[in-house]
Amino acid sequence: MREIRPATQWRNGIKAGCAVVIFALLLSGCGSNSRLPLLTGNQGGLLPGMVLPQTPPPGKSTAAPGYSGLQDQILPDGQILRREFIAGVIISETWFSSLRLPERTVVYQKGGLPAEVSEYGADGKLLRHTVYFQDSKQPLRYEEYVNGSQVVRFITFWPNGNLHIISEEGVPTPAGPVNRVREWFPNGYQKQLSQTNRIRDEAGTPVSQELQDEQITWDDHGRVLSDQIFSQGRLLRDVLADKIQPNP
Repeated sequence: MREIRPATQWRNGIKAGCAVVIFALLLSGCGSNSRLPLLTGNQGGLLPGMVLPQTPPPGKSTAAPGYSGLQDQILPDGQILRREFIAGVIISETWFSSLRLPERTVVYQKGGLPAEVSEYGADGKLLRHTVYFQDSKQPLRYEEYVNGSQVVRFITFWPNGNLHIISEEGVPTPAGPVNRVREWFPNGYQKQLSQTNRIRDEAGTPVSQELQDEQITWDDHGRVLSDQIFSQGRLLRDVLADKIQPNP
């Protein structure tokens, strides 16, 4: 048997030590650069790529009194359900896809009723957001988004459930797309129809708006108070006046 010389032993020791150090650095680097949410793995232990959340040092927590923290659960289909608690009472739930992207979030109010619900697209960007009246299942405001931040449509409701306002961007008309706002009285009768074009500066920032297409107002019994047609802010026709005094 060939004798292992001290120099060879020394080199082998250095190689082994380097391998351990490199492995440790890789682990620490993966942990510091990971953008995945922390998972507790409370079903079946930790899976590859999962780490336990760190416990804050005593006296260093900035959480609200009674805050119980987050609890994550891996669902059978690979989704992650994250729950948040205060004093043992659930205050929010968020569902993540198997790719760790948010799919849906519910924030709760007293009695377990939803206060807010957010829905996300396959890319994790916000698609829809709903806010509810306090102590009620009745929606107060519903919003639709593009690019995760721009509201292109929203609806508000009266406490009795009737429509209050519908606001939409880019509604097609024969004269081109307009921003359309419709409003209702609490009794369900429509109150107003307003349509406008947004005027933008060279950078594309909206600076003003002009009336475009038909504008109508009603009273709370459904009777028309005004009905006018505009083009680029200029009045083309007063429909109600023409009905009262027809053109010769």
